[in-house]
Amino acid sequence: MSVPVRWISEDGLCVFDIVKRGTGPAERTSGYQIARAAWQLMNQCVRDSGGQGGVVSGIGQSGSLGVFIRKNNPVDVQCDEEPQTYGRDACARLLLSLPAAVQPRRVFGAYAARAAGERVDELIPTYYANEELYYDFNKLNLAPHPDPPYHQCRIGIWPMDEEEVMTIVDTATWFEVWQAATALVGMCARRGLSGNFLNFGTNRGLRITLDDNSDPILGNSPPGANVTVVHLPVDRQGKKNETIALAK
Repeated sequence: MSVPVRWISEDGLCVFDIVKRGTGPAERTSGYQIARAAWQLMNQCVRDSGGQGGVVSGIGQSGSLGVFIRKNNPVDVQCDEEPQTYGRDACARLLLSLPAAVQPRRVFGAYAARAAGERVDELIPTYYANEELYYDFNKLNLAPHPDPPYHQCRIGIWPMDEEEVMTIVDTATWFEVWQAATALVGMCARRGLSGNFLNFGTNRGLRITLDDNSDPILGNSPPGANVTVVHLPVDRQGKKNETIALAK
């Protein structure tokens, strides 16, 4: 199992995390140890203390794992009402592919901002999908496929205001992206819906999207915008396979 791992309630008010301290070798533990820690937290930190949450640390042979239960305030999650064709499992696999390890803040920005000399580490708008997701799309020249099995899960990073699609620059960590995407999967994909995590980033200028790929890959991007599609390997420990820049 790759960590961090997060489970979130359908209403978004409670999260359960398994995290690893440091960057040392892989840790070994049992499902029983994890379940016992969760049971302790539910009894002592949720039921007996009014739902405040808590942590059990020192889990595993080297003691580097921690189990957390905590309150959550999902005010920026907005699920759409139109049903999507993906299954929750497809979105869960995509979450495992995101580089969720805590890293320094990254600058997310538009092609035009980078061309103007601003620092941009990650180009947006961008869609993230597992590498197998677009294999048949490439053979079909990126045309949408009508069969439901091809309508799988994708995560996007877009500016809050689409008028800023050519100029947006904001910062976030990949761990924060993963947290937002996990909230969307747990609260929206679980019910077969798409959704948005609004006001994302240091300056609240970004939004994280979750939808299926039944629309063309370019989505509803404004004319002239460059949209990047990043193919992620299924294994989170691997590197990004390929980046394709598409202009609409």
